[in-house]
Amino acid sequence: MSIVFLLSMISVLSSLLSSEFHPLIFHLDLLPHVNERQQRKFFAINDFIRRKAFPYYTFNSFAEEDKCLRDASFVDLAVTYFRQRGYKIEKDVFLEGFSGLSRTFDLIIQKGKEQHLVWIRDWKRTVGVNMVIGMDRASEDVRIPNPIMISEKFSGHAKAYANRRGVTLLTKRQIARE
Repeated sequence: MSIVFLLSMISVLSSLLSSEFHPLIFHLDLLPHVNERQQRKFFAINDFIRRKAFPYYTFNSFAEEDKCLRDASFVDLAVTYFRQRGYKIEKDVFLEGFSGLSRTFDLIIQKGKEQHLVWIRDWKRTVGVNMVIGMDRASEDVRIPNPIMISEKFSGHAKAYANRRGVTLLTKRQIARE
């Protein structure tokens, strides 16, 4: 076991034993032998353990609140985004297409007669054109046009295909901003 992991475990365990939850007990800047990479690893392990131990904990500091907002799920952000625009929302929808295949969508949003299928991809990597083509074909198969895909970022080819085919691409930044 590395020293970083041991420090993380001690920090979390001592937090659990204290009367009030304090995310970090140790001040790593006071330890001269811990380099920046070990500090990042310490914080990552500490955050992982804290999220598992306290999944619904509300944070008091701005830095922790900012981190919590960054980690907010795409589904929650998307639901809020579409509800603010007056859409009715269904989550985790299975539809059978005309091809006979069962298609899965993260959301179906409706406003009046307007209806859209939504795929949400919470990936750190760029979403490519193949995913956008798959979304387009799935929406054609269930006969609901103009799907929406939400992700962190999209490739140039994916954006070009989406413009030609009427697929809406939204990023987390666009959703969080509005």
